[in-house]
Amino acid sequence: MLRFKNYCKKVWSWATLGILLAAPAVAYTPLSSDLPLGKGKLPFTVVGGLLNAVVGLVGSAAFIMVVYGGITWLMAGGNEEKVGQAKKVIIWAVLGLIIIFSAYVIVSFVLSNITAATLTTSTTAT
Repeated sequence: MLRFKNYCKKVWSWATLGILLAAPAVAYTPLSSDLPLGKGKLPFTVVGGLLNAVVGLVGSAAFIMVVYGGITWLMAGGNEEKVGQAKKVIIWAVLGLIIIFSAYVIVSFVLSNITAATLTTSTTAT
C-alpha cells in the first residue's frame, strides 16, 4: 500500500509540474491582428473558453480523487478506519464536483446573458 501511495504522489507531482511548465507556453499569444484573439472575439468568449479549460482540469482532478477513494476502499482489506477515510474522500470529491459544475452553470449563464445583451446593444446602436 505504501508503494501505491508513493506512486500516486509521484504521478501527481509530475502531472502538476507538467501543467505548470506547459501553461506559459499555451498562454503565450503574440500581438497580431491575424490571431483569433485579435479579430472578432469578444472578451466574454475568451473568458468562456478559459472557464471551459479550468472546469475541465478541475473536473478531471475531482474524478481522479473519486478513483483514488475507490481504490483506497478496495485496498482497505476490511479496516474500518481506511474505509471511513475512503468514504470521506469520495464524498468530498463528489461535493467538489457538484460545486464546480454549479459554479460553471452560473458563470456560463451570466456570461451568455452579458454576451447577448452586448451583441443586442451593439447591433441596435449601429
